[in-house]
Amino acid sequence: MPVLTLFDVTIRAGAPPEAQAGYERYRAAVPELVARYGGRYLARANSAAVLEGEPLEGEHRYHVIEFPDAAAARAFWASPEYAALQPLRVGAVDVQALLLTPPGPPPDPAGAPGTTTAAPGAPAPPP
Repeated sequence: MPVLTLFDVTIRAGAPPEAQAGYERYRAAVPELVARYGGRYLARANSAAVLEGEPLEGEHRYHVIEFPDAAAARAFWASPEYAALQPLRVGAVDVQALLLTPPGPPPDPAGAPGTTTAAPGAPAPPP
């Protein structure tokens, strides 16, 4: 089942030029690696309008990436290739990465713990 990853990238004001250059190399390399793990960018934004809550301080970039499943997203994140790229961004940005997974199946209306109701026409799950 497809999952989304959300990256909130905070740009560090006054980052030294070498850190900025490293971050640009990181930005150039990551999209190909995302694609290699089955991911695709749904959004890459340099700004966002706050609809609720306090505005975030500083400059942010936002990335929403869809992966075929949670295993593919985790494989990307844990890959040696991505681990090798991460140091390139040090000193230039701070990153918060979230894996958004869909909720599990709804509980069985009868209330039996650990059971679910199959969709209409679908076979019931094994006991």
